[in-house]
Amino acid sequence: MRAGLGEPGLELDLTGLSWQAAVQGSGLSRIALPAHVLAHSQADLVDLRLVTPDGRQIPYLLRRLPTERPSDPVTMVREEVRGRSMIKVTVPDPDIPVSTVTLFTDAPTFSRQVSFFRAAGQVLDPLRSANWIGEDRPARLSLDIDRVVGQTLVVQIDNGDDPPLALSGLSLSWPAWELIAVLPDSGARLVYGDPRRGPPDYDLTLLHRELLPRAKAEATLSAPTALTPPPRSAFDKVMLLGGIAVLVGGMLALTVQLVRSVPAPDAAPEPEDKDPAPDPAA
Repeated sequence: MRAGLGEPGLELDLTGLSWQAAVQGSGLSRIALPAHVLAHSQADLVDLRLVTPDGRQIPYLLRRLPTERPSDPVTMVREEVRGRSMIKVTVPDPDIPVSTVTLFTDAPTFSRQVSFFRAAGQVLDPLRSANWIGEDRPARLSLDIDRVVGQTLVVQIDNGDDPPLALSGLSLSWPAWELIAVLPDSGARLVYGDPRRGPPDYDLTLLHRELLPRAKAEATLSAPTALTPPPRSAFDKVMLLGGIAVLVGGMLALTVQLVRSVPAPDAAPEPEDKDPAPDPAA
């Protein structure tokens, strides 16, 4: 590797990362990213990191593949409302961005306005809209979504004064991503799942034209496991205990101040001397 750009670098701070998966492979390899990684990472995957067993970062290239992964068969519920077909589609993997939605019909000639929405409670969040003109049989309409749509995708077909357009099928597809990296013989793991982490900055990206055609070997990921936060150092523990002590001291001082500010109750007045009873012998 030119100038050692693929070698491990600085140690990674794992704070905030939630998941990890062991990588099986070595040398210049491609690592296909499964559904779990896509579902629990940021939408643009900037929080992915490859690390060595001792925690050093392994530079990588992130590549979106031209081919997409088809989803499992979807279920649909259709309703006709005042010249519009409202089709509710149950999304099989609601946490993964939907790449493309494709509609199919056997109708020979037609023109329809088709809109896609994300169902957010009772509100429909618009995603895409297009005019679908069918001139061949069968006809198909594919639109890029590239967004997480949740559990329900709503397709609205505006039929105007024409009969409802019959659909012969509907399919979803997911984006396909892979990492390309030089994996050390000592092993590696992929860590991810930090919504606040920014993208990495590796000089390895300068060699992407050279590395992409050379990466032939395929590495795989093990089943994901939750990433346990690293144990606190002695210094961190001392600082934490010191902060707790300061907080407790401040609360005690505030309590004493409040007690002192409460006015004391007024003393009961002494009873007045009554006139002595008259002497009966007087």
